[in-house]
Amino acid sequence: EPTVRAPCLRSIPGELRIVDDAALSIELSRLETAGTVTVFDSSNVATIELPALTSLATLDVRDNARLVSLSAPFVTTAANISVQRCPELVNLNFDRMTSATGILLDTTNADLSGFDALTTITNDLVLVRTRTARNLAGFASLTSMDSLVITDNPALMDLGLTALTTLVGSRSEISRNPMLPTCQAEALRDRLARPIEINSNNDAGTCLVGLRSAPNRSPE
Repeated sequence: EPTVRAPCLRSIPGELRIVDDAALSIELSRLETAGTVTVFDSSNVATIELPALTSLATLDVRDNARLVSLSAPFVTTAANISVQRCPELVNLNFDRMTSATGILLDTTNADLSGFDALTTITNDLVLVRTRTARNLAGFASLTSMDSLVITDNPALMDLGLTALTTLVGSRSEISRNPMLPTCQAEALRDRLARPIEINSNNDAGTCLVGLRSAPNRSPE
């Protein structure tokens, strides 16, 4: 099967850009450090495997209609991870990444379970149009970030984010998540004591208060 391979490539100080309609997979088996890796408009690529990568500045993956799996399991730090308009993407594996400057996931089918070690995002976490993610359990270790944007996620029912203690910025938003109880977003806002724009979530949803389930309350 057509595959983009570079078995001797260990370091990319600048940018690697791949635009290839013929390739079905991308395997950079020995790449350890990279400045920027960009994969876009590769309509047949199903897998991107970066098994040796430990340090990465920017990963920009977009407009890959058949991409199913994106894996960089040994990356520990990254500047920016941006995945956009990859509607079939199911598997995201960044299991050892502990810090990032920013993460943008827009229009994927991933369950968001591949960020278990992540504790710090310097700038923004943006989750938009993730079609099947029911919760944010994959970000359970996250403790701090600048801003949080969670919008237009049709299956999202539970924010989690129980370890999150610091939200620095004032541009956060949780909106248009039809299954997410509004009271969850409000509880996160109140716990962090930071401004979060909250609109068009599930106003009829319930939240646990102690051991009891309580509906959303209208302001008195």
